[in-house]
Amino acid sequence: MCVLQSFSCGLKTTYFQFEDTFFQQVEGLPKGSPLFLLIANLFMEKFEEGVLNTSALKPKIEEHSKISFLDILVEKKNLNIATSLYRKPTHAGRYLNFESNHAGSTKIGVAKSLLHRTDTHCSTEEARIKEQNSIKTTLLKMDTKPAQSLE
Repeated sequence: MCVLQSFSCGLKTTYFQFEDTFFQQVEGLPKGSPLFLLIANLFMEKFEEGVLNTSALKPKIEEHSKISFLDILVEKKNLNIATSLYRKPTHAGRYLNFESNHAGSTKIGVAKSLLHRTDTHCSTEEARIKEQNSIKTTLLKMDTKPAQSLE
């Protein structure tokens, strides 16, 4: 019972100070309160549960226990989870052309950021090397100088 009383007290004592005046918040939760995060998480968990149980839109699990999330492909391999880069089927493999009128640092940054994503998104060495080779091939097809420097 003590926990419930503490919880109730934390929700009812919503005083804050602005400049030299004290106010009582009469609606909602105080954002600075440690309880705010807890209650927000509990609410969102319950809300998500309800939405996922009633929604016709369910996450699409692809063949072989794979699912794409943003730009990551998550794959269940035996009892492990492996990640790699995901590209939509409509991905055209086009990046900033080296002959464009952009700063040299921006042009080099495109290649560096693509390669950096392989380090942060690929959980296996095999996936990382495969993605790096794919990036190099794509940039070489575009005949870009950054790709030649990656050789």
